Amino acid sequence: MNRCLKKILLATDGSDASEKATTIAIGLAQEQKAELLIVHVVDLYAMYFATPESIEFLVSSGQNILNLIEKRAQKVGVVTHTKRLQTDEGGNHIGELVLGESAAWEADLLVVGSHGRRGLNHFLIGSVADWICQRARIPVLLAR
Repeated sequence: MNRCLKKILLATDGSDASEKATTIAIGLAQEQKAELLIVHVVDLYAMYFATPESIEFLVSSGQNILNLIEKRAQKVGVVTHTKRLQTDEGGNHIGELVLGESAAWEADLLVVGSHGRRGLNHFLIGSVADWICQRARIPVLLAR
């Protein structure tokens, strides 16, 4: 990369694809001496019959993901911040929340994992990563 990165936003959902994105984001932040904002979105819209217990479980799981990644990044000297968001806040799509946070934080780079779905699976399930790539106003590093 030609320019110096000062702020990197990592969007994570705890999946294998996010693990690859996490490794890349931490490495870049360490190399560039950049701050790292780790964002996790709890998708309450995906839960058709949400109970208070199931919502509490998702929120707790999301916070655990953030805490683990934050400790991992801090262990190698990266300055970190974390933010947990929920899709019920304003009825936004996961990608809208991530892009909104990247703009508010003035991130230089957005790192996100992709499951690499194609064909019917991609059509039926959709792809947050693709949605973000199509609408982002900053560079997006997509890890598969």
